[in-house]
Amino acid sequence: MNFSKLVRPILMGLFACLCIISAQAQTKTVTGKVTDSKDGSPMAGVSIIAKGTKIGTQTAEDGSFKLTISSSINKLVISSVGFTSVEVDVSRNTNVAVKLSAAADALSDVVVIGYGTRKSKDVTGSVAQISEKDFNKGQISSPDQLLQGRTTGVLVTPATGEPGSAATINIRGTGSISGSQEPLYVIDGVPLVQGGTLGSASGVEGGTTAKNPLIFLNPNDIESMTVLKDASAAAIYGSRGANGVILITTKQGRGGKRGIFNFGLNTGIAHTAKRYDLMNPTDFLLNAKRANIDGGAAPADAETAVKLLDLGANTNWQDQIFRTAISQNYNLSWGYSFNKTAIRLSGSYDDQQGIIKNSSLKRMTGRANISQKLFNDKLRLEANITYSNTKNEYPPLSNNAGFQGSLLGAALQLNPTTPIYNANGSFFQQGDARNPVQMLAYFDDKDYVHRLLTNLSASYEIAKGLTYKAVLGIDDSKSQRTSFADPRLGSNAYGGTINVYGKDYGNPIQGNGRTTRQNLDVKSLLVEHYVTYDKTFNNDHALNAVVGYSYQNFETQYKGSFGWGLNTPVVAPADVFVKDYSNFKNYASFVPGYNRNELQSIFGRVNYTYKDKYFLTATVRSDGSSKFGANNRYGTFPAFAFKWRVMQENWAENTLGKLFSDFNIRANYGKLGSQDNLGSYAALNLQQTFDVGAGPVTRFIQQGNPDLKWEEVATTGVGVDFTTRDKRLSVTLDYYYTKRTNMLFFAPTPGGFAPTSSWWINLNGAVVNKGWELGVNYKVIKGNKFNWDANFNMTTVENNVTGLPSTINTGGVSGQGLTGAFAQVLTNNSPIFTWSMLKFEGFDGNGNARYSAGASNQLVGSALPKFFAGLNNNFSYMRWSLSVFLNAVTGHYVYNNTANALFLKGSLRNGRNVTNEVGKGPENPFNPGSVSTRFLEKGDFIRLANVNLSYSFVMKSKAIKTLSVFVSGQNLALITKYSGIDPEVNVDKSINGIPSRGFDYTQYPKPRVITIGANIGF
Repeated sequence: MNFSKLVRPILMGLFACLCIISAQAQTKTVTGKVTDSKDGSPMAGVSIIAKGTKIGTQTAEDGSFKLTISSSINKLVISSVGFTSVEVDVSRNTNVAVKLSAAADALSDVVVIGYGTRKSKDVTGSVAQISEKDFNKGQISSPDQLLQGRTTGVLVTPATGEPGSAATINIRGTGSISGSQEPLYVIDGVPLVQGGTLGSASGVEGGTTAKNPLIFLNPNDIESMTVLKDASAAAIYGSRGANGVILITTKQGRGGKRGIFNFGLNTGIAHTAKRYDLMNPTDFLLNAKRANIDGGAAPADAETAVKLLDLGANTNWQDQIFRTAISQNYNLSWGYSFNKTAIRLSGSYDDQQGIIKNSSLKRMTGRANISQKLFNDKLRLEANITYSNTKNEYPPLSNNAGFQGSLLGAALQLNPTTPIYNANGSFFQQGDARNPVQMLAYFDDKDYVHRLLTNLSASYEIAKGLTYKAVLGIDDSKSQRTSFADPRLGSNAYGGTINVYGKDYGNPIQGNGRTTRQNLDVKSLLVEHYVTYDKTFNNDHALNAVVGYSYQNFETQYKGSFGWGLNTPVVAPADVFVKDYSNFKNYASFVPGYNRNELQSIFGRVNYTYKDKYFLTATVRSDGSSKFGANNRYGTFPAFAFKWRVMQENWAENTLGKLFSDFNIRANYGKLGSQDNLGSYAALNLQQTFDVGAGPVTRFIQQGNPDLKWEEVATTGVGVDFTTRDKRLSVTLDYYYTKRTNMLFFAPTPGGFAPTSSWWINLNGAVVNKGWELGVNYKVIKGNKFNWDANFNMTTVENNVTGLPSTINTGGVSGQGLTGAFAQVLTNNSPIFTWSMLKFEGFDGNGNARYSAGASNQLVGSALPKFFAGLNNNFSYMRWSLSVFLNAVTGHYVYNNTANALFLKGSLRNGRNVTNEVGKGPENPFNPGSVSTRFLEKGDFIRLANVNLSYSFVMKSKAIKTLSVFVSGQNLALITKYSGIDPEVNVDKSINGIPSRGFDYTQYPKPRVITIGANIGF
């Protein structure tokens, strides 16, 4: 027996065991769980990396992870998109519990800017980013509602309370005196096409409130909204950033290998927060008699007149048009993130009723966000696709109806003794008075909007730090609005004939009926190529540079037609009016419209940082627009910004370190351009050929101006940011100064050039906005179970117009006898939208109005607020969370055109209802309702705008990972001295394209809403 052959394998086995034991002694397995610090919910797909290595894993659906690492590794890096990365010490503890906080709390937050991102500490311009946790809660129909009142410098004023109605958004004041004042919206890198809503329907005088351009977007899909407020931040968008830029970033794929489903549902109950204090039948008849006597009638004659007014009913017409509205919202999403693929798919359905009958919004949306890395992560392919189908239902309301009023105006002034129906079941209608219930039954007005927004991109890392990206964006919107007016509507109360370019088609609604169909197609194509270089040199110098090319075209097509005359007469109450566009005998077309323009640009930006304490940003963009003539087609817009992180200085720690952990000083200057208000062919002479039934007609329709220049906006700003040493208080303070020149304006042609009376020019003069912004975040209480955070923001705005060649009138006032009346002017040394009118000094002994200054118009304040603020308090106790948000707006005036048109003693004398204050007041019934400060009121208010209470459950189920429930309230309380429904209103009363501000004319009321809902993750 060979002893050596026996011993050798034994020794080798012992050696192998020793090696295994040694290897096991040099590795360790770390386990743990990652949760969201906000609500304790598990986080899937979180990256777990051993610091200094490439060894890592991701958390499972329940937030758990397991990772085997070398025993020499003492720290793990835990990170997830949108959250602050943390390092965990695993030198002694191999089972860890990690809570990640949303990135909004740290200097390392990633802030979305144009054509890239920056860390919060590296941002030099005035940029505000609002994340999901800061959004307004409840019944949200459009994304602008998410940020209302939440950040400095941004004033959101809803036009009305109608579902999906447009809002006016001003960033650091308003400067445009012609056309749009809205910011540029950019969704996942694609600038949106502005517009896309259709005009007023058949049978109702005047235009309707436009719908919100963001209504197609599901608010639940939004990750964050970033506001670029100054030129240094917005200059990368050049000619489109003059009114500011709002970048909307949608949620991306997250959720681990198996993915996570999230389902949310809520139901809202809405009702009127306030109604008009109208007279009841008894008070109406009594005060109508007094009005007749005050008007000179003998008591017996007044008694006779009142008897004729008494129609025997007791009808509350506000009850007939308002309702308690029920709304529903459902959201389903699936998120997946594993290895090199990230996917998020989502769908939503909204059914939002309005508090006025026959008003609603129904919306279905679908979104797919897909990202894939290839070739060792050098190539990244991304697709962000949104489709929406929105259906709106409109009540018969308009912004400038005549003295009879559209739906709301008719309801406010109709005699309260008027019955709704005749004995035979037909609608009661007396003379030219409009029966609101009949209007709701006999007008039908609906539209649909299909919109597809697509963003496809590919980026390739050419070399370390050098990346090329190509973007293709498509925005395609198709809408159709169809309305019907029943032939049983009386001709003396509703509508009239239709006139198209001088041809009168006759045929009023009565006996004929009417239908109107309008189609609007809006398209945009975006192509961009840009290169980004990002590199740090010698640990002291950091350079981030972007250079690129952008091309975008815009195309709009409009066509409309109308029909009248039914094949089958509809007369009796029981007859059925078939609401089918093909159900009419006669048709004619409106004059169609077509617009196309192009914008091509080159742009560049350089961010340079020295030792993480000196930051310099230089940006330039050159835009060329087909709207201008060859002489001035291109405009170049540069901007510069500087930031000094004082606490990075060696001396700062000993001097400022006892107070601050971070202290920054910023300064910026830049120029932006504007051409959005300009017509596509403003530089050209135009003629149009059309046929309205009498053969082709050619008309010269526009005098072109080949010398038009870009409207320019120059901005200057300085700011200070600091955070206290304990990191509980952070403050941002900014001063801004903005000057707008070369203003584009649709002005009378020299010498009254015929056959067109106006053309586009660059108007002499300037509009200046200046003011202060203050943002404060304070952790009032920071405990283990109870926390209280307070966030306050405030903005001041001082607006002034200088150098105008003449005063410009706007703000048309509606009402009987007020044709051609206006209430606002743009004039030198005053703010935009300055009120101009007689100054009311009360009534004399005879009940007639007294006016000061010889009964001539005076400048009496502005519709622009001088101050607005928001205060949000967030409380959390264990799994309970409560947020309470208030906002305030002051320093402006609102014109109560509703009172001017409807609530006069003369209206009562003529048998129309008024408020108790007017009906029982001293006014003489023959006193005219002149435009005056009698109807001009302070618009100051404080609103309890949003309250949200939520609870997150501890889930032990394998199927359901997270569950939270909430109840929220919107518009819960309002403190104001304004006598109307709500001072936060902006009904369009523009004249000749000159925008107005601050008008209240039979507005759709802002509702009070209570919403309950739940969010489930599985």
